[in-house]
Amino acid sequence: MEVVNLKPSLAWKLNHVGLSPMHLALQHKCTKMVRGLITINSQLIRVKAKGMITPLHYLAQTEDPDLLAELLSACPSSIEDTTIHCETAAHVAIKNCSIRCFKVLLGWLRRVNKEDILNWKDEDGNTALHIAISTNQTEVVKLLVKHANVNVKNFNDLTAMDIFHLQGSLQNTEIGKILHKAKAKKASDLTSNMTLGDLLEQGTYSD
Repeated sequence: MEVVNLKPSLAWKLNHVGLSPMHLALQHKCTKMVRGLITINSQLIRVKAKGMITPLHYLAQTEDPDLLAELLSACPSSIEDTTIHCETAAHVAIKNCSIRCFKVLLGWLRRVNKEDILNWKDEDGNTALHIAISTNQTEVVKLLVKHANVNVKNFNDLTAMDIFHLQGSLQNTEIGKILHKAKAKKASDLTSNMTLGDLLEQGTYSD
């Protein structure tokens, strides 16, 4: 920390494996150093390491909801950062089954009125809900249907309900009930499957 205090620019540098000092501090569970770096510059929370993973993404993989909340509070805009795979921190938490961290992220999104981030898509067009269903996380699905669009289609034109039905024998009946109650639909059952291009071509699109 003394070196970083004397030369703050070092805090932004990545080492030979693509990690910043804050990433390393998190990796080694040096919470005091993490807090010290935040004091120097809270924007260090947005430094992208290899894979464009920020310290917030790194923490979202763990079960340290308290420190995650500290990072969000210190740098609110960090919630908008995405990885090289277009994953939000919510995507990362769900993919790593970090339910407590996901709950912190959801609570923060509600607090700052940015719940629409839950509808952001990763490189495959999957939202947080798509991921939660494909990994059979009932508790997460139950929370998401209250705050996210349940009928978003991924890049394979699959909605959350489509993914549920494709699971076959692996279907979680509880998740099915949650989706039905939330009025989730298969892509083929949506009122309109027309793309923006179709609407513009026909001159029927209005913002």
